[in-house]
This record gives sequence, structure tokens and C-alpha cells, in this order.
Amino acid sequence: MVFYFRYKSIGNFSRPIIIFSIKDIEFFGIIDSGADSSFMPREVAEILGININELEDNEIVTISGEKIKVKLAYFNLVFKDIREKRTIEHVPFHIDLDNKLKYIVIGRAGIFDNFTVIFEQIHKRVGLKYSPKRIYK
Repeated sequence: MVFYFRYKSIGNFSRPIIIFSIKDIEFFGIIDSGADSSFMPREVAEILGININELEDNEIVTISGEKIKVKLAYFNLVFKDIREKRTIEHVPFHIDLDNKLKYIVIGRAGIFDNFTVIFEQIHKRVGLKYSPKRIYK
């Protein structure tokens, strides 16, 4: 079973956007194979009812060297279509405290461990094929 999502136009570019739910609220996120972790704007965490003050302060450094203040939280992500529903538990998200992010970014941690991600640029879609965590030797 593969969950397919159409690319969406953001500015002048088509982006690989996936749809998922957290706490029964549907979200869109850009899937980024170059991002180690997933990120969300502070406003999204507030919509989810997360008490930011209870989370540990942290800081990440972007590939460009920019430092961003974040808090780390874990969420269960639900992917579904008319035939199947799949929940991926305990996916780490960095919450952007500086409000530099304008959208959710879905990185590799927790997602690429559970799905084979298929980028079909020519068809402007991305697929998530469930592949449970494997141990390579």
C-alpha cells in the first residue's frame, strides 16, 4: 500500500506536500529528505494544545549555520486514505520558538524509518510506502 500525495505550488515551485493528522487535526507538511528532523511553527504546537513551557529548551544549527531556538516534542502521525490508515508513533518534532518557519517540514527521523519515500517529480507526486523499521547488518 502506497499513500500518494500531489505536489502543491508554493511560490514559483511545486513542493512534495504530504497530509497527515495529529490529535485528529489535519496538517500539510513539506517532506524534506535533506532534513534530519521534522519542524513545526510555534503556532501549530499551540493549536495542538502543547504547553511549550513544559518542554526542554534546545537549539539547532541549520545547514547555513543559522541558530534557531526550539523545543523538542513527540507526536503520533496518522496517514490515511479510503483503503488504509497507518499511525507512526513518537515522531520527533522541533518546535520553532523564533517563528522563522512558515510551514511544517517533515524530515527523515521517524518517517524514513517507517516508509520508503518515493519522489515522482515527473508526475508531481510523492508516495509513502509502509516499510516497517528494518535492521541492516
